[in-house]
Formats: sequence, structure tokens, C-alpha cells
Amino acid sequence: MEVRFLNPSLAPREFRLDPRAGHLIFQERGAASLAGSGREISSGQMVWLAPDSTETLHLDAGARLLCLSLPRIELTRIMAQGDDGARLAPLAVMSLSAAPPRERHQHVTLLFEDIAAELANPRLDSRLVTEAACTLLLVNFLRLVHPDSRDSRRQPPLAERFMLLAAQHWHEHWSVATYAQALGVTRFQLNAALRRNSGKTPQEFLQQQILAKAMALLEQSPLSVAAIAYRLGYQDPAYFSRVFQRQTGQSPGLWRAARKVAAPQSYAAWP
Repeated sequence: MEVRFLNPSLAPREFRLDPRAGHLIFQERGAASLAGSGREISSGQMVWLAPDSTETLHLDAGARLLCLSLPRIELTRIMAQGDDGARLAPLAVMSLSAAPPRERHQHVTLLFEDIAAELANPRLDSRLVTEAACTLLLVNFLRLVHPDSRDSRRQPPLAERFMLLAAQHWHEHWSVATYAQALGVTRFQLNAALRRNSGKTPQEFLQQQILAKAMALLEQSPLSVAAIAYRLGYQDPAYFSRVFQRQTGQSPGLWRAARKVAAPQSYAAWP
């Protein structure tokens, strides 16, 4: 997790964003643009870039921008906070934008500053504080993207409904056909909706979510590989190990050992 404050400069600047993390950007002042998508970011606008987004940020002279970078594992941990965490599921694959009301700009900035302060001077409970502040930022952002409607006939987009359902049932290893049936659509319709919004098939999305959860448990918990397999809904730990190795090139045990000896790394590739 990392927070960057890009203060005004006399000349335009350019930064490459790390695709291994999701990025929440708040354009506090001035303007910026994203080279990959050609998207303009105006003053007062917030943008979320999902992990795997390959973008270069162009910042105009005089602009000030705040950026929260969340590695996929940390994003997954935040989304795993009980049933309510499912509300954040679209952030795993969808890039979104919204503009908070002007009177909320200071509140948004203060949340960024709170996270940065905890990261700069960590305490025993800093992780709780930073995750709570991140959750508050992300939930408020999604409320701006999809404000509650009084018209109960309106439903969220199909891709978002699938991701919310997947966040509730991923451990049951439902088939894509089962998800489609639960949503009242065909597999073709579900596949088309998710590809249009995320570039991934439903199966790829489900595999990605389980892999991220497996990595988080291997890295952060003392559980054995077998216990992690059972927690992830696998009946056969050996099968879990084969799936994990097929997706990462390493067995769960070797992957965990490599993470323990690896040097700490920054998740934001700022030059």
C-alpha cells in the first residue's frame, strides 16, 4: 500500500502506474490524462484503475494529484471483510470514475493524508487504521459511481451483479452456468457482459479471485497448505496445489518460501 502526493510543478510530468496494484486517483487541482485509455482527468475528479491496467499518467503543469496504490493482495483482503465487502468486488476488474461534491473534497484529501501518516509512522494497530480508511474511501467512491436509486426496478449492470454474487459464493466453486442461471441470463450474455466491462471471461475472473485469496493466505497466515486449500473450498489439497502451480509456475509451498526471503518491494513504479 502506498500514497503519493504529486504537488504542483512548473512543467508537465509523466508517471508510469504499476499494473500489479489498483490505483485510486484524486485530481485535487488542475488536469491530467491517462495515455493508455486517452481519458482526461479534470479538477475534482476521482478515478479508479483496476489491477492489470497499463497506464501512464500525464500531469499538467500546476496540477496537484493524490494517488492511493493498493496491491491486489491488499485489495482482496479489504474485499474479504464479511458480506459487506462484496460491495467492493467490481474494483477487482473494473476501472471507474466519479466526481465528489466540492464540499467533500477536503474530506477525501484528509483520508488520503490519514493513510499516508499511518504508513509513514506505523504502529501496532496501523494496519487496522489504514484498511479502515481505504475501505471508507473505496465505498464512498463506489457510492458516487452508482448512487442509490429510489426506482427499485433499476438493477446494477450484469457484470457488477455477477461480481457481487461471485464475492458471496466463490468458495463454493460454482460453474459459470450456475452463476448465469442464478442471474437469469445465458452463459453467452454473462460472458459478453463481463468481457465488455473487464476484458476477462467469467471463468478467468473466478480463477483470478481464488488465486488472489490463496496468495494472501499463503503470505499472511500460518496455516498449512492443506488447511488453506480447505478454506478456499477445495476438497483435495493436492488438486489445489496442481491448480496453483499451473497458474503461477510454482507449488504453494515454494511460492510461500520465496515470498519469505524476498526483499520488500514498492508496488508503485514511480520514477
